[in-house]
Amino acid sequence: MRKRHELVAARLRTCFLFEKLPEEELEYLASLAEVRRHPEGTVVIRQGDPGDAFYVVLSGHLEVIRMDERGQERTINYHVAGHYFGEGALLTGKPRAATVRAMDDVELVVFDKSAFEQLCSRHPDIKAYLLRTRVDFPGRQPDEVADVHTRRHPYAVIERLFFPMLVFVLWTSITFGLHFLPGAPLRAILPWTWLVFSALWLLWAVLLYIDWINDTYIVSTKRVIHIERVLLLREERREAPIDQVLSVTMETPTLMARLLGFGTLIIRTASRGDPIVFDHLAEAGRIQQVILELRGRARGYRVAAEKGQRRRILQKRIVGLQEGKTEPLMPQPPTPPPPPKPKGALYRFFDYFVPRMVLTKPGEVTWRKHWWVLIKKVAAPLLALFLVVVGLIVVSFFPLPLLGRISGSPFFPYLIALSIFLFLGLLGWLLWRYEDWRNDIYTVTTTSIIDRESAPFGFREQKRVGSLEDIESVYSHVPNFLAKVINLGDVFIDTAGSPRAYTFESVHDPLAVQQEIFSRIHAYREWKSQRASQTEMERWADWFAEYHRLVFRKGQMEGKSRP
Repeated sequence: MRKRHELVAARLRTCFLFEKLPEEELEYLASLAEVRRHPEGTVVIRQGDPGDAFYVVLSGHLEVIRMDERGQERTINYHVAGHYFGEGALLTGKPRAATVRAMDDVELVVFDKSAFEQLCSRHPDIKAYLLRTRVDFPGRQPDEVADVHTRRHPYAVIERLFFPMLVFVLWTSITFGLHFLPGAPLRAILPWTWLVFSALWLLWAVLLYIDWINDTYIVSTKRVIHIERVLLLREERREAPIDQVLSVTMETPTLMARLLGFGTLIIRTASRGDPIVFDHLAEAGRIQQVILELRGRARGYRVAAEKGQRRRILQKRIVGLQEGKTEPLMPQPPTPPPPPKPKGALYRFFDYFVPRMVLTKPGEVTWRKHWWVLIKKVAAPLLALFLVVVGLIVVSFFPLPLLGRISGSPFFPYLIALSIFLFLGLLGWLLWRYEDWRNDIYTVTTTSIIDRESAPFGFREQKRVGSLEDIESVYSHVPNFLAKVINLGDVFIDTAGSPRAYTFESVHDPLAVQQEIFSRIHAYREWKSQRASQTEMERWADWFAEYHRLVFRKGQMEGKSRP
């Protein structure tokens, strides 16, 4: 029995949750658990069931499947040796969020509910880590888990307070020195000036603290994110897909950083833009390893997906051959939707003059600039039109003596014509400005991003198109307090090899735009990987099917040749 526990303990160490535990503790944990083997196709846990166990993968591959509200299944993750799963339902008490199914023969270490509770009570650091990975954050996707959710080291606040603190101490010393000095000028108001200065300094310290707690570093199973908020002023959010990370460089720039154990991580992708920087980061070395490990997992995800797809294609082809079916397994291109029915003139009129900031069509989303930009564009022509209309109303309904003399003048018809031309000119100016706002659009399709800027009525058009595959990082920026109130901001999209970022300027809800782009990047890369893998596997399946056909035919011929 002890020998078995030692073997299980040695294999548990391959999971990073247990890699730092001493040998005796690992053997004790192994005694709490049991090893289970499941053949291919076994459902280990099922979506909606209560949580009853925690699992560590020793060998094999498993796929994580989630059924959406429409009843469609979608593979959202894979598990290989060294991974763990099943902790979410045990920690939260909620039903299982997904189904986990064996893709081949698997071997698992299983901690039942009581064993998992003992594990958490003996190692609160492991429980704390598992709870941290369940934390929510803005824009988190349903199948996304945050392995790191932290902020800057507290020294970052102290560093920014150092100079104000020095000034405060100096001012306090001067104030008290003058107060106790006989005959000092303005002695009566010195305490009040000190109180005002102290209040301002305290307010500054509180603002720095709020700024510190508002800045967040996140490393999830899908991306790295840096959220930078300045209270009531601006907000920036930079993120990059985890599998696009090329390098993670750790620096300890000062002696204080070495003494207090924090550093700076510089995260680079293939983009020519600025890297994502995690500065004043506690446990920078550990987080560097987490990023690299998650990058490896994300790339291994595709390997596991290809393996499962390869198995399914070969099985389907061979079974189809045995049943006499020869139809291709590659999915056919989707049938394009039928052309929309022509709309009436009244519908087109209202559709043109109703300013919509977001347009959703099958397979694409289009954004126009924020309505605040529209207001600024049309404010001047609208004001001029308003003044002209008010002037005409006053002239028409409130006759003035001067108007009587002007109406008898030979220039009166010219004045009327000039007024009409002025009105039409202002109306044309208004339409020009509205059309200028309406023509600047930003589109994300299932395969590309499009930044189109057009002059009104087709005079000029500039259009940039980029592939979702080339996107390396997405950066949103809310520039000021007013923009934060009306939810306006910019979204910058860095692509590999391009010196200039795509800019979705002054869009409504920049965080939602950023998340829409990211989700489409993930879906496109997953589709392209599956497509390439399926094409290759189809070729292999043809070869294996031909081999199977030849072997089957040879067996038939040998059977006929026997007496």
